Amino acid sequence: MMQQRGKKVGCSLLPSYKRVSKAKAACLPPQSAIAVEPDQARVKMQQLLNHTATRLLQLQAEVLSSVTTDFPAHLTLHCKWGMDGSSAHSQYKQTGVAQDDQMFIVSLVPLQLETRSGAIVWRNATPSSTRFCRPLSLQFAEETKALTEDELQRTRAEIAELQPLVTDAAIVTHMMTMTMVDGKTVNVATGTAST
Repeated sequence: MMQQRGKKVGCSLLPSYKRVSKAKAACLPPQSAIAVEPDQARVKMQQLLNHTATRLLQLQAEVLSSVTTDFPAHLTLHCKWGMDGSSAHSQYKQTGVAQDDQMFIVSLVPLQLETRSGAIVWRNATPSSTRFCRPLSLQFAEETKALTEDELQRTRAEIAELQPLVTDAAIVTHMMTMTMVDGKTVNVATGTAST
């Protein structure tokens, strides 16, 4: 209705719902990368990083061509990652979920895309915001030492197997740094028994 009213007064700023839906779908990694179960959802890290890098290359095509003349350009996508639990959520008693008042999340945030020479192609202006946060795993589960150890092991294994993204414009290597952690996660990761 807003779009039709705007067109009547000569304003065509609002795109159609079909175009908005198509643009939103392009922001998601492929369906094959996403696994959803009643108590958790996971995204494969390799495909999520490749999708993120591809979108950044599309967004920054002009910048990339201005900072380098060698194609494919050799780039590094720096990301931070981590995990945390949260509790005291409202309980909805969803079918197939033992407890939905607690959640454990593993996520990553892209920080910057740079060339070998250090030229910045893209930088996250709000690295502490949830704006660019990419969840890798969402689970209805309590944050326990065993769960944290399992997720650390699984995530580190995925990081060890990461392959560079190769496109016509660039070869993007992924650099992951675990910095989004709290005291409990650090204690588990370092094998420290006390705070």
